[in-house]
Amino acid sequence: ERVRDAVALTALTPTAAGMPAANLRDPQPRLRARFTGGAASVLIDFGTATPVEAVALISTNLSANATVRWRLGTLEVPNAAHDSGTLPAHTGDEANGNVVLLRSGAASARYLLVDVADTSLATIDIGILAAGPLWRLGRGMAYGFREGRLTLGQRDRNPLTGAEFVVPALANPRFAAFTLPALSRAETADAHRDLVRRLGAARDALWIPETGDTRAETNRRAIWGAVNQQGEEAAAARGSFPLLNRAFRIVERL
Repeated sequence: ERVRDAVALTALTPTAAGMPAANLRDPQPRLRARFTGGAASVLIDFGTATPVEAVALISTNLSANATVRWRLGTLEVPNAAHDSGTLPAHTGDEANGNVVLLRSGAASARYLLVDVADTSLATIDIGILAAGPLWRLGRGMAYGFREGRLTLGQRDRNPLTGAEFVVPALANPRFAAFTLPALSRAETADAHRDLVRRLGAARDALWIPETGDTRAETNRRAIWGAVNQQGEEAAAARGSFPLLNRAFRIVERL
C-alpha cells in the first residue's frame, strides 16, 4: 500500500469540517473523510513513479448506485499511464462499502486521481484509500481454507431461570483462514520477506482471494486487515525441498 506514505494527498472536492481528506491515510477505517455532495475526487502525489495495480476504497457508505474511476499519469491531472474509465462500484453494506479495482498488471506513475460519484447520497464517506502493486501468488490456497464472519454479539444466559439476554454486535467482521502450501523460494525470499518487513503487526494489507471474481464478489470477499499477528513468528516453513508454506488468518479491520 503506497498512499499512506505518499508525499501529498489533496481533495479536489469539498470536505466536511472535522472530516478532512487526511483521514484517508489514518489507519483506523472508521475515521472517515466526508465529501459534501454526491461526488469525491482525490489526487495523490507519490513523489516518484510508483507501480499501481490495485486501488481500494475501504469502509465507505457507498450504495449500489456508486461509480468509481481511477487514473495514473505524470502530470497533476493524470492522463496517460492508465485510465479505468467510469465503473460501477457494485458495493453495499454486505461488503462494508468496500470497492476493489484491479488491472491486469502494474502501471507506474507519480500521480493517482480517484473519482467517486453516488447521486443517491448527500455526503460520501470513505475510511481508507489504498493503492499499490499486488503480490500475485504462483500457486493458490490449500484445500480447507475458511471464509466467514467473526460473530461478536453476546447471548448471556441466567443460570437460574434460563432466560437469555441478547446484545447484538454493531458489526461482525469478515475473516479468512488459509494456508499457502507451495510458496517458491523466490517468493519467500522476495515478496514474503518484504510483506513481513513493511507491515509487521501494526499495518494492514488487502487480501484478494481470487482476482478473477466479479467486482461485486471481490468486494464481498476481499479483506482489509492484519496479515501478521502480534507476537507471531511470521515465517514461512520449509515443507519440502523446493517449496515452503505459511498459514494466515486475517480478520477484517472495521
